[in-house]
Amino acid sequence: MKANPGFSHQRMLVGNFTAAQKCLKAALSQARGSGFSISTSVVIHPLEKTDGGLTQVEERLFHELAAGAGASKVFVWVGAPLSDAEVISKIKGK
Repeated sequence: MKANPGFSHQRMLVGNFTAAQKCLKAALSQARGSGFSISTSVVIHPLEKTDGGLTQVEERLFHELAAGAGASKVFVWVGAPLSDAEVISKIKGK
């Protein structure tokens, strides 16, 4: 199986911003369903290449990526995997 070109660079999680944003935009559109124009919150949780945390550039990349794909709120999480309840808590700002 060929890797998505938006996520294929050996040094970075996102190697092609445009391709990654197009992929995320399609996923958000599919999740919303047709005909709906709802506010969408996105939690991005990178699982690779995060030793030492994310740089300011990487964190901004994820915010810009999701905002450009149509997200109204973006949360970038680096750490242990979140449960569904923890994701909801982050979205609601608790």
